[in-house]
Amino acid sequence: MSAATIDETRASLLTTLVRQQIEAHLNQIALAVSQHAANPHNNVALSPCVEQVHQVAGALRMMQMPGAARFAQEIEAEFVVGRVGDVGVIGL
Repeated sequence: MSAATIDETRASLLTTLVRQQIEAHLNQIALAVSQHAANPHNNVALSPCVEQVHQVAGALRMMQMPGAARFAQEIEAEFVVGRVGDVGVIGL
């Protein structure tokens, strides 16, 4: 196996692992938002979302996807200021 093939295999593996982590975080965020939608007076379900969406933004930056990373940062900011529970934002 050539060095180029090994590098391509490593890059592909890294991409797959990062994608899986992003998907896992997004699934957890979607579940938390759904739980909050079912009980909008309880913001406890949303508390882990800030860290999770922050992780997504970092992974997207690492994968050199600045537009998607910026979008994730904007969502993170909405969680931080507590507007995710607002009617207009819940339909993410």
